[in-house]
Amino acid sequence: MEVAQQFILSEDLTDVETAGQGLECLVYKATSPTYGSVVLKVPRVKVYQNANDFSVEAKDLIQQEMYIYRLLQDGPVPVPKPYKYLEQDGYPAMLCEYVDDDGTDVTFEEMGRVAALIHSTPLSDPVFKTIASEIVSTMEQRMFRRICRNESLCRTSEMASYLGR
Repeated sequence: MEVAQQFILSEDLTDVETAGQGLECLVYKATSPTYGSVVLKVPRVKVYQNANDFSVEAKDLIQQEMYIYRLLQDGPVPVPKPYKYLEQDGYPAMLCEYVDDDGTDVTFEEMGRVAALIHSTPLSDPVFKTIASEIVSTMEQRMFRRICRNESLCRTSEMASYLGR
């Protein structure tokens, strides 16, 4: 909350309450004198170092999320309005629209419908490169490590060709 407090003060946010906590970010609901009901999303760390993210800067992920919201803003995919990128002492944060829960149960069909909308939405910027998108190579590396516990298997030409080595 210490880092979040800096953003809360700098943006004159009031009525601040915890809206959620994930592995990567703390999320607060608040009232902004400029935007009304908002969400303040603050990463827990400046740089993520874990099995999934090798030295991924939190500011890159926050900026990417805001960019994706802007790309999708006028399309059929429901996303909050991104208001402002914030940074204090190297910590990033994002201020965006608060979207209240309408109480509707989210069904698998609805999730599938939204996923289909995401996948059918053309990118207006085809050069867009995602941050922390090395999941395929990461999965390949993990499989290789697990398979290669038996070193003789790793030396086979069949395995090498499969892994493109």
